[in-house]
Amino acid sequence: MTGTTQRLLAARLESIARAGAFTAKVLTDWGLPGRAEDIRLCASEPAANALLCGTAPGRGSPAGLQADDEAVRPQVHDSRRELPTARHAVAVDLSGRGLTPVDALADGWASRIVPCRESVCSLFKAAGGTAA
Repeated sequence: MTGTTQRLLAARLESIARAGAFTAKVLTDWGLPGRAEDIRLCASEPAANALLCGTAPGRGSPAGLQADDEAVRPQVHDSRRELPTARHAVAVDLSGRGLTPVDALADGWASRIVPCRESVCSLFKAAGGTAA
């Protein structure tokens, strides 16, 4: 299966849940149910970070999915130009846990600066996939 799709997430809290629902529906439509819950979570967490911390008021964040025979890649962009890092939050921290589940569940993830924004992408290898 090869596919690419994208959606603009409005800068509203309900868009975080919509990012997960969008991901789940696309995976179902593409016939890719394997690891769907992990992929949904790894699309929702960076979307939450983008919408809560990296999107200017009144602007949205593009989110998308790519799939090929080797992997599924959820991706979120925001208007910051600062790369996120996974960190280990302690019990009293009120934030900073978003990339921890992505780091634990995905086969890999990366962030990079692209023109005018940052991009966070995670990678889920297909059964027998060799993507890195």
